[in-house]
Amino acid sequence: QKLADLSSDINNYYNKKSSARDMLTKNRLTVGMICCAKYNDEWYRVKVMNISPGISKVLVECIDYGYTEQIEASRLKRPLTENPLFDLPPQLIKCKLHDVPPSQDTWTEDVIVYLLYYTECKEQLYLEMVSDNECVVYDEMGRNINEELLQDKSLFPDQVTTSTTNSHTPSNSSESSVAPTPVNSPPYCTTPEECPNEVLPQGKEPIKVVVPHCISPGNFTIQLVSKQNDLESLQQQLQLYCVNASCLSHYEKGMLGVARYPDDGLWYRARLNNTFELKKIDGEYRQVIPCHFVDYGNDELVVDIVSITKQHLILPFQEIPAKLYGVCPINGSKWSDEACDIFCELTTEQMYCILKGVESDTHQNIVSLFSVNNNSIVSDLLIQKGMAKKT
Repeated sequence: QKLADLSSDINNYYNKKSSARDMLTKNRLTVGMICCAKYNDEWYRVKVMNISPGISKVLVECIDYGYTEQIEASRLKRPLTENPLFDLPPQLIKCKLHDVPPSQDTWTEDVIVYLLYYTECKEQLYLEMVSDNECVVYDEMGRNINEELLQDKSLFPDQVTTSTTNSHTPSNSSESSVAPTPVNSPPYCTTPEECPNEVLPQGKEPIKVVVPHCISPGNFTIQLVSKQNDLESLQQQLQLYCVNASCLSHYEKGMLGVARYPDDGLWYRARLNNTFELKKIDGEYRQVIPCHFVDYGNDELVVDIVSITKQHLILPFQEIPAKLYGVCPINGSKWSDEACDIFCELTTEQMYCILKGVESDTHQNIVSLFSVNNNSIVSDLLIQKGMAKKT
């Protein structure tokens, strides 16, 4: 709280009351001097680490948050010594993970990105200091991050995992800084086996469906209209849940989570197609995770993904993979781009669907689709437009 109060005082002063006397020039700076610097429109306490002759920039380190940067000397202001909170000791504690050695001579960019992503998406972490500068890190669920990091084979392919808690087991003492075991915490789920897929009812009666994702007449997703209210209710729950949800502690192919869809910023149930990869976004390397959205059928690269609970897996996955009955491409086995576009246009509204069978190898539902409004059969329309032929 003292740091928050000091930050507020510093920003109020330098943003509203600062004058020319607060300016610092390079010839007034000394190595080790404490002053204030501006980062992204916020003012922080910094220490001058190095002053290079012949250039206008100096190397500074933020003593409360650890940022190190070369900045123009003109961006520095005198220390606000008249504020008693300015004497608050530096809040930065430099430490390293206990028993987590680099997998190579130096830390790889993958590991650095993983740690940055993991720590930035957590509201609170708990440290158990096992020496002056080594620690074991726990998240709010009590999970040992040191161990989970080592177990990620994409980051440490040759690492033999050794427990970081054999001699440093978290204590239940009130003085311990380790996260306590949460009371009544939701059971977190990770595998697709913990939730079934929605099944298309068999029979001759047509069933109302929607087509949320369409690639071609031979590959699309349908959802049951009868389950749309349940899905909408789940979606509302997920948006509230994800405000304070925990990030996945590690990534494995097939794990379940809740991912933020990049186009609309909303959260949806998802399955990891692979572990994370690095992608350059807006000039910076970002960690992205290939995901499959299990209610809609589409695959996307996402940046944000959090854990999921059993209560969010009561509703079966709503995607029903499907292919159109009775038609095939005009030429060869690949659908033309035009045929795919027309098929997607024909299926934007609610459709009637009749199940004709199931592909044994792909498990796709072979279905006949026709319009709710005019009973036109989609396969016949494709044939009439010269986009398909009968099988």
